[in-house]
Amino acid sequence: DELQGVMDKITELENGLNTALAKKEDLANQVEQCSARLGRAKKLIGGLGGEKDRWTQSVAQFAIDYVNLLGDVLISSASIAYLG
Repeated sequence: DELQGVMDKITELENGLNTALAKKEDLANQVEQCSARLGRAKKLIGGLGGEKDRWTQSVAQFAIDYVNLLGDVLISSASIAYLG
């Protein structure tokens, strides 16, 4: 009777151990997935930071082109009128 109680306790503890090990495995998988996501997010943020610089340069160049646009149109119109 006492032996059966001890055996039941051992079975209960083994079940708890198996549950804890499964949970540990699941948490390890989640950590691995989160690490992979974090790495991809860092790459994406780094890439977008470069895009910001490129867009800033493009906007600056567009502003210069916009200022020069009127003169370019006048020169083109004059050339077309002269050449007939």
